[in-house]
This record gives sequence, structure tokens and C-alpha cells, in this order.
Amino acid sequence: MIYSTQAFVLNKKKYGDTSLICNLFSSDFGKFSIIAKGARSIKNPLGAILQPLNHIECVYYYKSSRNIQILKEASIVDKYFELENSYTKMNYALTIADMVNHINYVESPSKIIYRLTKKYLNQLMHLMKKILIFCLFFFNYSVLCI
Repeated sequence: MIYSTQAFVLNKKKYGDTSLICNLFSSDFGKFSIIAKGARSIKNPLGAILQPLNHIECVYYYKSSRNIQILKEASIVDKYFELENSYTKMNYALTIADMVNHINYVESPSKIIYRLTKKYLNQLMHLMKKILIFCLFFFNYSVLCI
């Protein structure tokens, strides 16, 4: 089956000579892993699209017997440019992505956590009170997970 969804890239790992394995989080399918074959080659734009914290639209081949799905194509929906300009903001944003990655179960969708992640990444990008935004996210997220 071919699925299409919007998702956040939580992290990425090198696989083989030219591939990437990424953990994504979407509101429709929850957390899932994809492999992007050839994404690390120079001519393939997927390497730039699959950077952590990018909000992407992805199309992938789903097979229930596989743990890692195969990415067909992807495009960027939203890129958080302001986060890359500040080390502190980037640190908080990557911590949020790491929390979402480690606490959520594979293929258990949660529209609330997806919206919460999107909202706080947007606020973190525009506001100066970074620690306050992070603490609010942490509090809201921990309440949802209990």
C-alpha cells in the first residue's frame, strides 16, 4: 500500500553507503521509521529534506510485516529556519523531538501530541522566552502521557 502523510523528522541515521533511516512522527500514523534509499548521494535532494525538525509531506510504501517502510518521495511543508540561527533554540527543539521519539510507541497515532509539537516548535522559533516555551511543552506533554 502507498500512504501519504505530513510528519516531523525526529532523527536520522546513516545506513549503508547512500541510504538514510529516519524516525518520523505524524498525526495519522504516529511514530514510524522509513528508509530513504540513495538519500546521501550528491544528486538526491532527500538528504536535505530529511533533516531533523523538518515538517515534511511524505509518500511511502507501507507493509505491515516490515519495521522500516520505504520512502517513495518527500517535500518540505515547513522549515524552522530561526531555530538554526540560535544554539539554545536548536537545543530545546531537538530535546522536544527526542522526547517525542522516545516516549511514543510505534504506529500509535496521537493528533494531540502532533499538534502540541507543531505549536511549540512554532512558538519556540518566534519567541525569546525559550526556557518558558520548553517548560510549557514539557508540562503539557507529561500530562498527556500519564
